[in-house]
Amino acid sequence: YKAGVSMVHAGVVYIGSPNTSHFFALDEATGKVLWSMPIPEAGPAGAGRGSAAFFHGIVWLAAGPNLFAIDPKDGKVLGRHKPGGRFGIVNPVIVGGTVYVDNSWGWVQALPLDDVYKEWRSRR
Repeated sequence: YKAGVSMVHAGVVYIGSPNTSHFFALDEATGKVLWSMPIPEAGPAGAGRGSAAFFHGIVWLAAGPNLFAIDPKDGKVLGRHKPGGRFGIVNPVIVGGTVYVDNSWGWVQALPLDDVYKEWRSRR
């Protein structure tokens, strides 16, 4: 499976490409690439299959072995955390200050967002 699952927020489509191991922000109306981010430590199978989540003004992505907090304006990585295992088609679910994800080891993890990016609360 070599496609990403998209997430749309405020007229921007966020989607990964496992073929290039990049994560993109696209203008929903025109398809213009607003920014792209290489996914570090993608591995030989590529990374960027699952959708992102938008919470507190931040894009949260599980890709490769990392959870990322990404600035939606420019694609800058604000923080990242390596909880163990790898993320394939993983769609983070966020409730309160906790992100829920599963990984290649068969684990379902509940992780504090502070582990990924300590300043997330200030990004409203």
